[in-house]
Amino acid sequence: MYLINSRLSTEDRSINAADLRRLFTNIADPDDRLEHLYAETDSHEARLALFLCHPDLAAAESAAAGLCKRALERCPELRGWSMEYCGAGVVPGAEKILLGV
Repeated sequence: MYLINSRLSTEDRSINAADLRRLFTNIADPDDRLEHLYAETDSHEARLALFLCHPDLAAAESAAAGLCKRALERCPELRGWSMEYCGAGVVPGAEKILLGV
């Protein structure tokens, strides 16, 4: 299982974490192999932690990016949102939190 982080942003809309989890869970295909999704949101950003069961990291990252893109394209609640990051590395900016800077 791989943990893939994603960050979505918007300038003019907000969504609560429970609704975002519901949207992603509903739009996920069996091929995405999504096992669990954690989300945190604020007025202009959503941070996702997607747990996917794929045979390798590249497949997991590809599936996570595909799922995010599909949600952004198909879910009216996410109109105006964009994907800023999607990958297995630390979400940009999180290193400051981890290092206490």
